[in-house]
Amino acid sequence: EPRQITKGSKAWKNQAEWSPKSTHLVYSDRTMTLWLVDASTGRKTEIDKASAEEIRDYTFSHDGDWVAYSKSSPNYQSALWLYQISTGQKQQITDATFSDSSPMFSRDGKFLFFLSNRDFNLAFSSFEFDYLYNNATRIYAIPLRNDGTTLSPTKNDVEPYGDEDKEDESEEKDGSKKDDKITIDLEGIQNRVEVLPMPNGNYNILGSVDEGLLYSSGNKTMRYNIKEEKSEDIIEGVGYVIPSADGKSLIYRRNSEFMITKNQPGQKVGDGRIDLTHLVMKIDPKAEWNQIYEDAFRIFRDYFYVDNIHGVDWDGIKETYGKMLPYVPSRFDLDYILNEVISETNTGHAYVDWGDIGSVDRINGGLLGA
Repeated sequence: EPRQITKGSKAWKNQAEWSPKSTHLVYSDRTMTLWLVDASTGRKTEIDKASAEEIRDYTFSHDGDWVAYSKSSPNYQSALWLYQISTGQKQQITDATFSDSSPMFSRDGKFLFFLSNRDFNLAFSSFEFDYLYNNATRIYAIPLRNDGTTLSPTKNDVEPYGDEDKEDESEEKDGSKKDDKITIDLEGIQNRVEVLPMPNGNYNILGSVDEGLLYSSGNKTMRYNIKEEKSEDIIEGVGYVIPSADGKSLIYRRNSEFMITKNQPGQKVGDGRIDLTHLVMKIDPKAEWNQIYEDAFRIFRDYFYVDNIHGVDWDGIKETYGKMLPYVPSRFDLDYILNEVISETNTGHAYVDWGDIGSVDRINGGLLGA
């Protein structure tokens, strides 16, 4: 049975992120606030509130006690922040010198990966008298402990002997210890930033796996292997994947099809296609149009550029035009009403995009001509 967790919200919500142990959710909304929700009680805690731009990238550590996120600074450069659930304390861990974003904890709890624009690749424009700085992004990592942990540790060339090469029975097969709490040494954490050995470019961080970090550049999904200290090509032609909870599999969409592939190098596009032939959704159009009408008012209100919506009675407009909803015969007519609603605000460059409306095939007739 579905169970409603939050109520009384006053703003549009952005996508929620589950904690690894399914005890909490974190999400942001159009009040510029980042919220932590206890999934069992529904209790909401304000983690942080932005002053310039929405907080849109946030993630949990794998022990579920830390939330990492980026927040825009007064100079509009985004910095990384950490919030600890057990103590309720937050701290900024990078300054506003560079634009840092997309934090992601490694599964072993040793690193925090992130994107940052720190490369100044000066080029001169071919078309105008101006300088350009393109592809400024690289992937970086912060060792969370100040104990000498690094992405490039010194190699030990001593040959093992005796029982030294046996696995520690107190560890799981993936190398992580049971119930291992993540400890972060916050003092001087910014001074421990390391760069991954990939060139500057245009990157996206997709998730963390046992081997290291999943990321994409261009239309290719790759994996940085921490142990091997190298980047590995997972799948060419796919720039966005979602890893499974255990990190062993990846799901991605290509056109109208979904595929599941392994988190291993050398995967081919199209393998592992999911058969959705018998996946059918039944929709009650009238109920769906009512929901669209509700959401349209929320979206336009929360994303309008001024709070007072040009002084109009927004709730009154909703009630007035809502009286026509029971008589709407098609999605086209619903969009017509929404266009009339937006016109009430006397706003330029405000539009309604059409929804699930079928189009009639155009047949070109013969034309007279010389």
